[in-house]
Amino acid sequence: MNYPPLVAYDLISDDVREWQVTPVFSSPISMIEIEDDICSKLKKLCHESVWQDDSVDSGDNGAVSENHYVLNDELKKYFETSCSSLVRGVLGYDTDVQLTTSWFTKTNEDGSCVEHVHCNSWYSGVVYFDEYDDNSSCLQFVSNSSNICPMETFQYNFLNARTWNVYPTTGLLVLFPSDLRHRVVKNKNTKTRYSMAFNIMPKGVTGYKDSVFVY
Repeated sequence: MNYPPLVAYDLISDDVREWQVTPVFSSPISMIEIEDDICSKLKKLCHESVWQDDSVDSGDNGAVSENHYVLNDELKKYFETSCSSLVRGVLGYDTDVQLTTSWFTKTNEDGSCVEHVHCNSWYSGVVYFDEYDDNSSCLQFVSNSSNICPMETFQYNFLNARTWNVYPTTGLLVLFPSDLRHRVVKNKNTKTRYSMAFNIMPKGVTGYKDSVFVY
């Protein structure tokens, strides 16, 4: 099936010209809102967590839950179903997904987390279940491509972006390829910033010929 490319307009020329732009090989950052009751259940689990402070996983002035399997069966099934709706219905992969690991994070005032990727994972997610304001630190994605000719832009968009910021709001679920580099920008808020992260893998047969494997 062929999908229509983006239509973009050259506004520099005296005569406006129409370009067709196809953003192939993209790293899709996908977002959806989750229900209030799911946020409440996550908040309860989060505040029952035992924390590991200032580790490699947590970054500076932050912590991660010692438990990396924090979701109970009900919540695990909820997020697997939510992610499957994207993987099958939007991205077009013929597979279900299974949630592998899940953990809570907190970022204190002036805390941050360095740029990283998630290994041994296909897609990763971040869930914001707490209350946040404009000063809450964002999740920043960083381009994986080489920066051959860095240029200033007059119109910043997802076609020329080197970084892309997602700001936490209550009930936001963000799903992205696990090899997409990302970090948590320094928290300039006095309020601790809580979130939950998780990883997913395909469920079933993947690969071709001598690379076939059943997850």
